[in-house]
Amino acid sequence: MLGPGDSLHFNSQLPHSSRNETKSPVTLLYVGTPSVIGEETRDEG
Repeated sequence: MLGPGDSLHFNSQLPHSSRNETKSPVTLLYVGTPSVIGEETRDEG
């Protein structure tokens, strides 16, 4: 469960969903990146 100020990163090509399991209102901000950017690479040097 995420709390205020928390974030997460996931592969959006996999099935996913979100839900509020409390009685309190929540604000959820989804930010996506177009797949045209390509695979992420890491500089291990």
